[in-house]
Amino acid sequence: MARLHTPLRILSKAAAALIGLGLVVVIVYLVVVQYNSQIARQQAALQEAGSDCERRATAVGYFFSEQLDYMGDLAQCRELSAYFENKALGMSMEYGLRASSLLITERFDKVRRVKKLGDHPLYKRIVFLDANGRLLNDSRSPDYRWQQEVSRLSATSRQGQKPAIYYISDAETNWIIISVPSFFKERYVGQVMGWIPFSRIYTYFFEPEKEFSRLSDVIIYHGTYIHVPPSIGHLLSAGIPTPPAGMEPGRPYSFPLKGQELQGKTLYAILAPVRDTPFSLMAIVPPSEQYDFRSPKQLLYTTIGLALFIVGGIAFLLRLTTNNALLQAHLEETRLREQAVDAKNRELAAEIRERQLAEAFLQKERDFVESLFETAQVIMLVLDTDGRVERFNSYLEEISGYHLEEVRGKDVSVLLPEELRDHPDSLSRMILQGTGMTGRICPIITRDGRKREIEWHVKRLLDTDARQVGVLAIGQDVTERTIMEKELLKAAKLESLGVLAGGIAHDFNNLLTVIMGNISLALTQLDSPDKVKEYLAKSEKASFRAQDLTRQLLTFAKGGAPVKTASSIATVIRESAEFAMRGSSVRCEFSISSDLWPVDIDAGQISQVLHNLFINANQAMPAGGVIQTHCENVVIGPEEALSLQAGRYVKVSIIDQGVGIPEENLGKIFDPYFTTKAQGSGLGLASSFSIVTQHGGTITVESAEGRGTTFHIFLPASSKELRQKQVRREAVAPACGRILVMDDEEEVRDVIGNMLRSAGCEVEFAQGGEEAIDRYKESLARGCPFDVLIMDLTIPGRMGGREAIAILRQINPQVKAIVSTGYSNDSVMANYRAYGFDELITKPFKVAELTEKLRLVLAGGP
Repeated sequence: MARLHTPLRILSKAAAALIGLGLVVVIVYLVVVQYNSQIARQQAALQEAGSDCERRATAVGYFFSEQLDYMGDLAQCRELSAYFENKALGMSMEYGLRASSLLITERFDKVRRVKKLGDHPLYKRIVFLDANGRLLNDSRSPDYRWQQEVSRLSATSRQGQKPAIYYISDAETNWIIISVPSFFKERYVGQVMGWIPFSRIYTYFFEPEKEFSRLSDVIIYHGTYIHVPPSIGHLLSAGIPTPPAGMEPGRPYSFPLKGQELQGKTLYAILAPVRDTPFSLMAIVPPSEQYDFRSPKQLLYTTIGLALFIVGGIAFLLRLTTNNALLQAHLEETRLREQAVDAKNRELAAEIRERQLAEAFLQKERDFVESLFETAQVIMLVLDTDGRVERFNSYLEEISGYHLEEVRGKDVSVLLPEELRDHPDSLSRMILQGTGMTGRICPIITRDGRKREIEWHVKRLLDTDARQVGVLAIGQDVTERTIMEKELLKAAKLESLGVLAGGIAHDFNNLLTVIMGNISLALTQLDSPDKVKEYLAKSEKASFRAQDLTRQLLTFAKGGAPVKTASSIATVIRESAEFAMRGSSVRCEFSISSDLWPVDIDAGQISQVLHNLFINANQAMPAGGVIQTHCENVVIGPEEALSLQAGRYVKVSIIDQGVGIPEENLGKIFDPYFTTKAQGSGLGLASSFSIVTQHGGTITVESAEGRGTTFHIFLPASSKELRQKQVRREAVAPACGRILVMDDEEEVRDVIGNMLRSAGCEVEFAQGGEEAIDRYKESLARGCPFDVLIMDLTIPGRMGGREAIAILRQINPQVKAIVSTGYSNDSVMANYRAYGFDELITKPFKVAELTEKLRLVLAGGP
């Protein structure tokens, strides 16, 4: 048994040795495999951590680059340039600079509202520090107090004049500051600084660290830790605020961990600078990311234990296999996170490229608009909402002789003639009242005192919130065109007067025949008072017909700018038609609305327009016919295709049954000198179009060859009420007082004196304005001044009534005067009270008219 037992024991020992040897081989193999696996995993983890940290640094670098570009645009914004331009012009805070400063603050506030990171506003505050470090503009929120930080930045901003990024910390929060210098005409004028909460950037670019097993980023500013995640703070050397001196970007750096639990373990870190900034990221790779949950030494102890306990070793191997599966899952998760970061970086890069392309396109558009603005051969004038000049182009400089620096910030009225600066239709008034202008003519005055007629088109300038921020006025110099239109108007009148001369002479001969015949009959019937009275009454009636005819001729002959009054167009239409149709076989039919609005017109000029159209219609029907005239109220809307301002108009339509106008000539009939008549000059319709345009209206035409022609005249309705004419009183109203009559014609003085004496007045005479003034002074000195002065408006070679009344008003503001004239087209007639007269009487007149005017003046008014 002993012999048998010994071989068995040897065999068992050999078997145990073989098993032990095999177990040792297996253990060694497993140890080597596991060790190599852990080393490979460590290298992969460090490489992934470095790539992830580098991608984060790149994304943050793109972000800071974009903010520097954005703040650079803000530092050169138009509001800052306007502020320093105004400051260079010597403006104070009260006059100009305060408004410019408010515009800068509004621009900063808008940037704070619009610029966002994720769903939150990016900038908490934007400030502007001048070249001396003083705070000029601040968009601070009312919930924050910034004085200490501003003082610190004031010193920082003076250290350099280059874009920079700063990090500061106060009692409440940490800040990243984007600082960009501002230059005006290549001179450093200050810094624009944007304040970004550090927490906002951290939340957006760095996920919160909640598990110890995840990678963590330490943020470094100028070599000093400014953010260490709480999950790894206890792993770093306590009390040391800076990274180790030997760390190099992109290379893993190891330093031992502190604490009893972590004794013998190593912490790896990888440094990645953020490009073009003072920041760096340091990725921390804890042991759990490098190895299994246990270190290699612990693995060795465990493996030796497995040699003693096979079951435990198998269980441990199973556990290792399970842990490897978990590690692979974690690696897959890390890979997916890496792909997400890559996608996010690509999106960010694409967005940056898109914004750069958009900015380049916008800059190209700005350059194009600026080129158009400066090279346009029309006036381009930009005003603020108060009517002050902001800029204008070189074309206006060339026309006016003014340089932009001379008038920038001044009211646009400095470019207007002095007499129009307070006029309700002036350019500045219409801008201040918000009135739109399209095709309105308003003159400007040049540096050398010349007046240029400008046709204006004005548009409001709106910001992105549809608020008006200014006005763009585009003007066309029409001085030469206006001069030509006036000359055309004069020539057309001469032509029309020539056409009418024969008919007028015929009418005057008829009237003179009636007057002279009845006077002759009265002289033969002196013994029969009733017959004499009858013949004289007929002569008087014919005289008034001659008076009306004379007034029509004077009105027709008037030229120049219209002297507008609120008038009834119906009366002008009928008188013009009657005047034009004298001696013609053509008759007129009228269809005139009974509730016509009054119109603001120069009755004489509009009478000429109507006369031209009636004459043309008459000549288009040599065989006779009917001219239909319609007149009605119309309202023009903004959508209607007429070159008119929207509003109320009176429309006059003149329709003939003539030969019509060929289609190829319709577009040329209003051109000067265009005519198809053998004896025509082509000036009638051109002058008519000019007159109606100066009244704020227009003329249109409809015609077909062989079917007649229709002209439509549109005239703006007046908001004023018609002045009712006084009914003539044939009975002589009693009047008394001392009257001074001033007239250069002795016969006129005699007849007016006799009229006044017949009414019981005491009369004295003067031949001119100088004599009238002397006689009035003498009457004042004697203590018996004249009660009323009757003054001729125009006296050739001497002072007339207009000049004399101005002097008399200075002598005695209470003087009472009646202006007497035979010129119905004088501008004084339209507004005689503005020139100092109390009443108006037009020659010739009857005793009843004269005494009625005296009664009104002596009574103190109508």
